Amino acid sequence: MVESVKLEDRLTEDLLVVSLDHLEENCAGQSQLMRQWGFEKAKAIRKVKDLKRLLKLRNAEIGREVRNNPGEFGLDRGTDKAIEEISLLDADYQNLQDQVIQAEYEEDLLSAFVESIRDRKDQLRNEVLLFGQMYFSKPNTSLSEPANRVVQAETARRAANSLEDYDLGVPTRRPKPKPKK
Repeated sequence: MVESVKLEDRLTEDLLVVSLDHLEENCAGQSQLMRQWGFEKAKAIRKVKDLKRLLKLRNAEIGREVRNNPGEFGLDRGTDKAIEEISLLDADYQNLQDQVIQAEYEEDLLSAFVESIRDRKDQLRNEVLLFGQMYFSKPNTSLSEPANRVVQAETARRAANSLEDYDLGVPTRRPKPKPKK
């Protein structure tokens, strides 16, 4: 038998953590995370509405019973106040009220979690901006590694030249300028 996992156990902080070592994967999974928990929130909202409808139906059933047979409930006539009080004592009505309270609690949890996912999106956006600024702000004029810069430039030149060996259907280098006459 499959054991039901409580909502509180599924809403872990691990889902909200932004790892700087896996920034690209975090960004790629953000929309899926938002979609998944947005659907969960929509289901919770629907569940609350369905339970409230059932609660109103049960209240109407009790009202009909009291109005049709007030003597069974120890009343001379079925007033709205009497129906309300008898409804509060009904076991099915109390059970539905408990379910509505639990469903509203789960809806509130999911609303807070979806808001946290939106905050995570903002955090990811800021981390990407900071990463880009840090990447482009690194100085390239290190006096301690001039040979390394030369090797990197030579490697990049060779990589660009090696593309000429492949027919990609697009020019890989700019055409050489024609000599002036």
